[in-house]
Amino acid sequence: MTDWAYFQEILLDFSHSGQPISFWWREDDVACDSKNLVIILDLLLKYKIPVLCGVIPNLLTNDVIQILKSHPNSIVCQHGLNHQNNYTIDYKCEFDSADSLGALIAGRIMLKDIFQNKFLPVYIPPWNNISKFFKGILLDNGYVAVSGYNYSAMNKRTYNVDVDLIDWNKSESFSDDSFVMKQILQCFSRKDFNVGIVNHHRTIGIEGIKFIEKLLSETCKYSNISWKIPF
Repeated sequence: MTDWAYFQEILLDFSHSGQPISFWWREDDVACDSKNLVIILDLLLKYKIPVLCGVIPNLLTNDVIQILKSHPNSIVCQHGLNHQNNYTIDYKCEFDSADSLGALIAGRIMLKDIFQNKFLPVYIPPWNNISKFFKGILLDNGYVAVSGYNYSAMNKRTYNVDVDLIDWNKSESFSDDSFVMKQILQCFSRKDFNVGIVNHHRTIGIEGIKFIEKLLSETCKYSNISWKIPF
């Protein structure tokens, strides 16, 4: 049995048992490259799925602004400032000290001015790297939550994704169905039924887009499965 077939079987079992499952979507590196962005947002809109868009303030272009404004399912969050590595090769990170707070808040104000009610003050650290200390500073200064990657770090003001559609260790693009299915099934195996998925539209590719449509179509068949923002 393939991982996809097993996933379908598991969803059917959960449907019969009435187990609630909630998925949510995060789209990172939204800025100046609109490649595939419209396709992804349109797909999510087709299935009435809201999406957290990690927007890079200083790289944002007018065409991407209009794309986001034209999609009622897009919710704008802050994804760093320039998505620039200011640390080391082994620890890629843009900001991780109190000295950078003013610059980040300026970026937050800029996004709020542009997007108004579409903006949610959630910080998505580039490369998902942020210290517990700096996270606390952000949460004390106007950010309602931080969203990174790592199941073990979940708490009421940290909403991390569990599943990455991109295989960064190999191709830095979509690998195959099995790569994603294994991540989702790992969530289910540890009784985690609030599953966050992150995508990067710039690198997802045609096969990845086909998979997204298949995933959305399959999960939206069931009344016990919902797609909603966790905040």
